[in-house]
Amino acid sequence: MECIKCGKKSVSEYLRLCRGCFLEVIEKRVRKEFRMKELVKRNDFLLILDDGTYNAKNLIYLFRKIIGKMPVSLKTKKGKYIPGKKINFDGKIMVPWNLDDEAVLFLRCFFEKKKIENIGNYENIIKPLVVITDDESRQFARIMKFDFKDKKKDKVNDFLNSMEKRYPGTKFGIKKSISHIM
Repeated sequence: MECIKCGKKSVSEYLRLCRGCFLEVIEKRVRKEFRMKELVKRNDFLLILDDGTYNAKNLIYLFRKIIGKMPVSLKTKKGKYIPGKKINFDGKIMVPWNLDDEAVLFLRCFFEKKKIENIGNYENIIKPLVVITDDESRQFARIMKFDFKDKKKDKVNDFLNSMEKRYPGTKFGIKKSISHIM
């Protein structure tokens, strides 16, 4: 397939973009998320959780590229984000959490009839990668040649992926619904 933007060979089936255009589109989405939601401001004290997955590698790379020379204090900590678990830190915490993670949490709460919480950016937790899917995030990390480990999947994730395959745009539709509910 050819890239829909420039005509070169496509690397992404879903977006039908070449390497350069794919990286550009993903960066633009994340950059827009930072800008529109004002996730980071001057002199913020930030912690990035690094669980070793492709999401964490992408978050660190994109954060440094997007923020550039903005005066912020940045610390990286090895660890996994568990929704609802308190993380002791006096600044903002950026978690490696993509669109699939957010939609799976929402569906899990819905299916198990639990209170829907910890979705979206709240208190000091920010999730800049919720604008990209898990497949896009993995593809981005592969193109960038990051060394990473894969995430574990579960039944809810499998269900979401099957729905996305049958009805493209399902994940973004769920995200839009979440923003209206919250």
